[in-house]
Amino acid sequence: MRKVVLGLGTLLLLGARFLLGRASEAGQGEIRDALTGLLTQGVMDEIYTAELKRSTRTGVPFSLLLVEAEGFGNMARAHGRRGTERVLTAIGESLRQSVRASDYVGRYGRSRFMVILPETWSDDLTTILLRLRQPITCQLPDAKEALVINARVGTATWEPGMADLITVAQNRLTHGPRPSN
Repeated sequence: MRKVVLGLGTLLLLGARFLLGRASEAGQGEIRDALTGLLTQGVMDEIYTAELKRSTRTGVPFSLLLVEAEGFGNMARAHGRRGTERVLTAIGESLRQSVRASDYVGRYGRSRFMVILPETWSDDLTTILLRLRQPITCQLPDAKEALVINARVGTATWEPGMADLITVAQNRLTHGPRPSN
């Protein structure tokens, strides 16, 4: 009899593929956002639920980030739909490049993004937050200079008894410190 030993990364990948397959089979629509190529909100909700159950069962935390562009509404009014699409695509690409391969990045609403970081304690977020708080540049159609985008981030890390990380991250995003202009 042969023993098969799978690493943590392999197990996370298999779990993600299972969840993505379930979302697709359940008729929940697309797995990837058409504009950004990131996971859709429905898929992110499935992954969030699975991570919450896993953390409750094992006691191993995960962290969640909600990210949005500072002043997105003003950008949308000033640059129109094409400019807005470029901004969202630039933020999505920056998020993808800023996290580990085992993390999940998705679009979460019209102008917001969610990042789920399995097996991530609050102390581990420092490095990721430093990368995410770097300005993002985006070349807009018909603009002479690139637009500089600053991201706001709301964070939450699961602890025993915690049932709603999304609300915690939302409150920190909404009521957290604002960059000075």
